[in-house]
Amino acid sequence: MPTTSRDVTPRSTTLIITTYNKPIPLRITLDSVLRQSAPPSELIVADDGSGDETFKVVRDFRARVPFPVVHAWQPNEGMRLSRNRNNALALARGEYVVMIDGDLILDERFLEDHLALARPGRFVSGRRANLVGATLDALLSSGELGDFQARPTLRDVTKRKYAFRSRALAALFSRRWRPCAMSSGKSVFNLTRFRVIGSNMAYWLEDARRVNGFNELFVGWGPEDKEFAQRLSRAGLELLAVTNLCVNYHLNHGSSQRVAREDFIRRYPETLSSDKIRVQDAFGLTRATTSGVPKVEGR
Repeated sequence: MPTTSRDVTPRSTTLIITTYNKPIPLRITLDSVLRQSAPPSELIVADDGSGDETFKVVRDFRARVPFPVVHAWQPNEGMRLSRNRNNALALARGEYVVMIDGDLILDERFLEDHLALARPGRFVSGRRANLVGATLDALLSSGELGDFQARPTLRDVTKRKYAFRSRALAALFSRRWRPCAMSSGKSVFNLTRFRVIGSNMAYWLEDARRVNGFNELFVGWGPEDKEFAQRLSRAGLELLAVTNLCVNYHLNHGSSQRVAREDFIRRYPETLSSDKIRVQDAFGLTRATTSGVPKVEGR
């Protein structure tokens, strides 16, 4: 795994947190942001149509922190995760973006690790352990992180190997993928070995703009994160699939219904193109930048 260098540490960082009507997990995630050894320059909650409880969680958090907190909101018209992420990217001001979901407990050095791994010409995807069982139930019942400490020795942890933060383990088990490794005629539905997950991902904002953000043709739970990564790879970026750094714990709630592979490929065959880098303006970051993004202020 590459060594770190202060010379390329991003000067500003935007933390994007996606959410939809999960105010209690979101509150716990935000509590873990308060513990970060390297706080973000700004935080954007990308909201896919939540109601008043989520508004209150974001408003209360905004009052507790010294950095800007933006609440980007879109109406609930089905699961539109790609559009939601583009909304946040259109508002982002940090030169480096760390993107997570609003149902994670972040290790205290989560953002510190991501910043140390940032390199020009690279994007990063990490892993996640799961909290389950009585531990998860107790957290969701209390509705806040409190003095709870997530650690790999807890009984109710699955995917435990990803919960150990260790530079030695990271050097052994992380994987670097050369530019264009994800390109050659591969379907986005056959990219699991590259270990890309949108709930723990980091990239330069300039690179996201270069590929025009996420593909909003994806509606529903599907491989929109892998398709975004594939275009970054085609654009000449290295992927660092990191393990045992950027540690976090998922408040595991099961998976949503996935996009039907055959139907998606039939409707959008261009996703199989071996040279596609940018999303069409109507379905990418350009759409969000030009049409404007609704923000919730002080509600």
